[in-house]
Amino acid sequence: VDVKATILDAIARQFQSPEKRKIVIESFKKTAQMMKTFSAQIAKNPAIESILEEPGYYKILLKAPVLFESNSASLSPSSKPLLRELAKFLREIPNKVEIAGHTDNVPVVRGKWKSNFELSLARAESVRKFLVAQGLDEKRFCIAGYGDKRPLLPNDSPVNRLKNRRIEVFILK
Repeated sequence: VDVKATILDAIARQFQSPEKRKIVIESFKKTAQMMKTFSAQIAKNPAIESILEEPGYYKILLKAPVLFESNSASLSPSSKPLLRELAKFLREIPNKVEIAGHTDNVPVVRGKWKSNFELSLARAESVRKFLVAQGLDEKRFCIAGYGDKRPLLPNDSPVNRLKNRRIEVFILK
């Protein structure tokens, strides 16, 4: 069973008009094609860990250590050209976008953040503000901060903690 086709059909059936159904299906197909093109274009972008397709969304994993200095929510100067590529792509599609920040489990001990949760949320907001400053409509975005509550890997080594520090960009289908 083609899950994507089944989900798409279920969404399209919500519209009574055949014209509206066709528009919805074409929009989904356009976004899917643009995601393939975007994935190929940015494959060598050092800020991007991976791009995954899931039912209901595409997920772009950004490496927080490339975007931010330790214990900081300010974007590093080297990350801005990389995020401009993402903004350029997002201008081409109308989809809603969620930006989620994640940290490792090392407690925040200095600086202005009281917790990893606050730091993860501030990092997601920094990415959102940057993308909006590139001309994207702020109404398309929502942010979330998860701190160390959704690790990709156990926080039992420096390499794993590095992978857990990330920003996830969800492009909703």
